[in-house]
Amino acid sequence: SLAAMSQKGRTAFANLVTGGAHILVAAAGCQNSAGTALPDKVSAEICSALLDAGALPVAIDRSSGRQALHVAAARGHTATMEVLWRHGRAKGSSGDKGAGRSATIDIDCRCARGETPLHVACRTVQPAAVRLLLRWGANPMLTDYVHRRLPYDVIGMLANYQTTTPTGASRNDPGRASAATRVRAQLMQHSPSLRTAI
Repeated sequence: SLAAMSQKGRTAFANLVTGGAHILVAAAGCQNSAGTALPDKVSAEICSALLDAGALPVAIDRSSGRQALHVAAARGHTATMEVLWRHGRAKGSSGDKGAGRSATIDIDCRCARGETPLHVACRTVQPAAVRLLLRWGANPMLTDYVHRRLPYDVIGMLANYQTTTPTGASRNDPGRASAATRVRAQLMQHSPSLRTAI
């Protein structure tokens, strides 16, 4: 517990929280002692506590350039996404903790490959996350930097993914294909310009 930590330990924890390092882990769903990801609700509670303690909702993973919103969208953690969005919209760029760094979330923030959270949610076939991002104003017409793909292009690639059964056999995953169809329909409904682009 934080109360049982030494002063040096509390200072180190505060520095990590202020630096945003843990918000990315919390957005990913953390892991319990058994190594399984925690549920979205628990992840959202941890993110909320970290953000209240001064973590930035826009903390960036150094290797991938992803923000916590990318990570939560990839997992379909909509409750966590809502916490990040609420904190990122409420703080703004004035008065935030972090020596002048902006804490305002950009719904179309890009990782090192140029993917937005919408790209990531589409690639991982997360219909609820896609719906939420579109409702918040995500732009479905942005292409990534590497392959110049729209989010729609990425979801099209995933519809045919194979899954492996416990016996090792490969088969089509009808659940993923159905989810991919729902994501495609959401994108088409949301963006008339997308209909003419494809």
